Amino acid sequence: MNNRNFLRWIIIAASFAIISLILWNTYTFFQHFKAEERTKMQNWSYALSSLQNPLSDGSEIEVTSRIIESNTSTPMMIVDPNNEITSIRNIDTLKINNPKEYLNKLKLRFEKENTPIPLGNKDAQFGSVYYGNSPLINKLKYYPLALVLIIVLFAAVVFFFYRSSRVATQNKLWSGKRIK
Repeated sequence: MNNRNFLRWIIIAASFAIISLILWNTYTFFQHFKAEERTKMQNWSYALSSLQNPLSDGSEIEVTSRIIESNTSTPMMIVDPNNEITSIRNIDTLKINNPKEYLNKLKLRFEKENTPIPLGNKDAQFGSVYYGNSPLINKLKYYPLALVLIIVLFAAVVFFFYRSSRVATQNKLWSGKRIK
């Protein structure tokens, strides 16, 4: 009887360890993905800066335009030094009543989510890129919550299994049957 209970507790502990490992790996993946998103936005802002100040031979303009047009998921806006929004990308403003107010609120939200990236070179800056989290990152935010819910449900099943097993053992004792 003691070996059986000990084995159950080992299985329960191993299950919780596995689920904890999954949660930790998910958190690590999310942080890595967010860093990749930041690098992508830095490359984008560098490409835009180099497009504003091209070299004399013009060879980098094609590469720069490909980098700029390749980003189709991350919502972003370019803000000039006067704090005016000059350009937006991957933001749907067609269904908004007051786009200017909406964009200003969005700019504040983007500033809280990610540090703006300055545009320009060491000599002169002509603005900043404010960007938000991509839809994929926003969906991944809820993934750990779903895993915690699964853990709670798993714990409830384990608890009810253990409880019913204990009640069954007591019922056998009360009925006088022999327990093996």
